[in-house]
Amino acid sequence: MDYHISGGHVASIVHALQAPEMVGKKNLVFEAGCTRSCQLVVQLEQINGAKFNTTIELPGKAESKAYSIPLSTLNISDDSPDKKAKFDPSQLKQIIFVDISGLTSGAEGDTTLYLSPITVKS
Repeated sequence: MDYHISGGHVASIVHALQAPEMVGKKNLVFEAGCTRSCQLVVQLEQINGAKFNTTIELPGKAESKAYSIPLSTLNISDDSPDKKAKFDPSQLKQIIFVDISGLTSGAEGDTTLYLSPITVKS
C-alpha cells in the first residue's frame, strides 16, 4: 500500500475475514515492512462493532519482519462501543491495519507498507 502520511492524520487498510477460519486459533501471523519507521495498529473488529487491537513498531527501510500476535493479548479498543465486550473469534468480520505515525510522531512523507498474506495458527 502506497500512501502519504502527514501530521495529525492516519492511513489504514481494511480486509474482510472469514470468522470460521479464526475459531480455535491462537496467533495472528504475518510479515510486515515499511519504507519509513511507523507505529502500526493491528485491529480486529467483530460483527457487533467490538474492536480489539495491539500496536507494533515497524523499523522502516522496507525491512520485512515476521510477527505472531497472540489473540489473547489484544486489548479492547478505545473506540469500541462496548468496553466490556469479550473477544469472540467466531464473530470477527475484518482486520484493520492503521499507521498512526502521523498522530504519534508527526511523521510526514510518502510511505509504502508491505504486508504478507495473513494467517492464523493454533
